[in-house]
Amino acid sequence: MRSLRGNAFSIVDCLYYEAVGHFRCKRTKEARDLVLQLLSCTPACRQAISFLDMIDDRIATEQLLGVGSTAALSLILCSLVMLALWRRR
Repeated sequence: MRSLRGNAFSIVDCLYYEAVGHFRCKRTKEARDLVLQLLSCTPACRQAISFLDMIDDRIATEQLLGVGSTAALSLILCSLVMLALWRRR
């Protein structure tokens, strides 16, 4: 990054491509932080704005999958407990 000092266009490109790399590796928090940093430099960057929307969609999907997994595990656990109680009788 030293050679890019003073060239705002190159810094924005580096931030964007680093964010894309984090996104592809499923490190959405790091990608989101970099895109927000990029938008603080160039707030009108449409590509960064749409990429931020894509990141937010993936985060929402991951959270929904986590909630669904937790609910499924809870249901299985409750079913096992009920089965054990029913067999005791």
